[in-house]
Amino acid sequence: MTPYYDHGGVQIFHGDAREIVPTLGAWDSYVCDPPYGTGWYENDRDVMAFVSGLASTRDGCIFGYPERLVQLCMNAGRAPSEWIVWWPTNGACRGFNLAGARNESEHIAFFGRHRVAHLRQSRGEASRRMYAKDYRHTDGGVGRGLDVHGDTETRRISDVWTMAAPGLAFLSSQRLHPNQKPDALLQRLVEAVSEVGQTVLDPTCGSGTALVAARSLRRKAIGIDIDEACCEMSAKRLAQEVLFA
Repeated sequence: MTPYYDHGGVQIFHGDAREIVPTLGAWDSYVCDPPYGTGWYENDRDVMAFVSGLASTRDGCIFGYPERLVQLCMNAGRAPSEWIVWWPTNGACRGFNLAGARNESEHIAFFGRHRVAHLRQSRGEASRRMYAKDYRHTDGGVGRGLDVHGDTETRRISDVWTMAAPGLAFLSSQRLHPNQKPDALLQRLVEAVSEVGQTVLDPTCGSGTALVAARSLRRKAIGIDIDEACCEMSAKRLAQEVLFA
């Protein structure tokens, strides 16, 4: 199949991921933000069935509301190796679940190998104080430091990530896609599931944020979307990134 876009180690394919993925060459991991199977889009259920199959056999990470991700894990027959909560700092604007508690956070399940433990985040004031005091606890008579690694400015990443969602509420005109995620969030995910030079797959690439993140981190990337407008949006975004790099 001829790519819709092919430049600088990034390819975009227009079509159904269920048909395209089996025809692809080698790729290493995936970052997937599917439509969550909520029924808002015509092919939600089919996409979630495909993503369950992806989770059952390959390593990567998948977005979803918790109840959807639990069902996906059950369908895949595979427990996640890591579970992250993404809470947008402007999340109070975006809950829409009328059946229960408003969805102000989204969750990310990692399957298989990942590098979450290698990620760092800036220390807050409380963490700096604890680091300075070098608090320790005893386990079998052996003292163990609290994330003491010689770096006063960063610490291990937590399981709650707070990053503002782009263009919500009165800034909605700035959103490229209804389900667009922050650039920094996708950069962190790409870094967690891949190494430099590896190929990251996004089978529902939307506005292409994961593809941009992969290229900025010196990875290769493959994006797929059934909506040609999304493919065009991603291609233009990648072209602009090259122009202003």
